[in-house]
Amino acid sequence: ASIAQARTSAAANDAELRNQIEFYGRRCVGVDTTTLRARASTSPDRPDSSSASRSASGRFSVQVAAYGTRADAEALAARLKRRGMLARVVSAGAIHRVWIGSHATRTEATAAMQELKRARIEGFVVETP
Repeated sequence: ASIAQARTSAAANDAELRNQIEFYGRRCVGVDTTTLRARASTSPDRPDSSSASRSASGRFSVQVAAYGTRADAEALAARLKRRGMLARVVSAGAIHRVWIGSHATRTEATAAMQELKRARIEGFVVETP
């Protein structure tokens, strides 16, 4: 319900917000919200065991762009790779996202995002499937 509301309230010209809403919307299809409510009450400082085990496998990256064509996303990923970054393209439908890095925790990914900002690369942390 929250994703549906976000879709209708996001400005038509705010492409990045609309990309994020669509990203999370696809991840919510078929999700049992009763378990999400229970997990939402878990303290971020003490995650439940299931999120801790997911985090151990490099479940966070930094998204730096989203494109409507795979060629554009691949071009950026190639430029970032030439700069020594672990960049990859993740596609879902017509949206092609460029992600950098693979981090075990959100904290590590946030620190990496801050390093990217110092290199004048904007992004945000995403949890990878």
